[in-house]
Formats: sequence, structure tokens, C-alpha cells
Amino acid sequence: MGGGPEANFPSGQRSFVRVLPADDVQGAAGAVFAKRQGARSVFVLNDCDCVYGQGVATAFRTAAERIGLRVAGTA
Repeated sequence: MGGGPEANFPSGQRSFVRVLPADDVQGAAGAVFAKRQGARSVFVLNDCDCVYGQGVATAFRTAAERIGLRVAGTA
């Protein structure tokens, strides 16, 4: 949807909301999920050199190390 935020609400009434956690929360949640699935070691892949991908990858790695997952590497 283009045209700025107002383009998503042509009637002027907000009828939906998108809830998206911050990058650090997404990364940490991924690490916790991996551990709960039985992972003991992880390899962190960053899908791009953009701020979003780097932020999630960094948060994942930090959280993984904190909760005892071995980080085998990154790319």
C-alpha cells in the first residue's frame, strides 16, 4: 500500500493494526525457539547487509550465546 499512512485508511477510520516486535525481540525469540526445539548449536545467517537483517541476526546471536547455545558461525 503506497501513498503514506493515510492511504491505508480511506474512510478516515482505522480498521486494522499491525503488531510487529522490535528487531532485538524478534532475534531473541528466534534463539529461544531454537533452544526449545532442542538445538544445541546454531549458525547465524544474515539475509542482507541492510539494517533490519543485521539487527535481527545480531540480536539472535547475542541471545543464543546468553542462553547457552553454541554459535558455530555467521554469514
